[in-house]
Amino acid sequence: MKFSKKKTLDKELKLISLYKKKQISDFKKIKPRWAVDKYSVYATTHFKASLEDCEIFKILSKDLIKKADFGDMGGVPLNPNVMFNGVEIRDFRVAKILEHWDNFGFIDPPQIGIGSFSEIIFYDGRHRTLAAINLGCKFILIAIHFSDKKAVERILNLVPIVPR
Repeated sequence: MKFSKKKTLDKELKLISLYKKKQISDFKKIKPRWAVDKYSVYATTHFKASLEDCEIFKILSKDLIKKADFGDMGGVPLNPNVMFNGVEIRDFRVAKILEHWDNFGFIDPPQIGIGSFSEIIFYDGRHRTLAAINLGCKFILIAIHFSDKKAVERILNLVPIVPR
């Protein structure tokens, strides 16, 4: 089977356009669904393996925005308060997440930890976080590796959702 970059790009651009055109009322209908607890059966194989070494927490979105380094993509810093910023690969990732949730799918929660300079960083899931924040979620579920838990707790107010 031959892979067509043009067809793939057209499909990606159509998906981005579809979600960029949505109204606020349309976004209010989309609810993040995290693959944790009884829904962990929907988690990816990679996340299921790391879940054995992680704990799931609930955190206020506004705290995560203030204290986490969202990094950049395509040389453009990720702004957690902007759903789409014009960098196609980033916008496509956000649109794919929205499409998944729009179709009642579950997605692995973001994984955060501590960086070299004792800052909160994303190991995985910053686009999921951006999508959830821009959908107006007051809280976001996050996974934290046991080795990072104490350091993260010093920076963020964590609320456990799955007792260990």
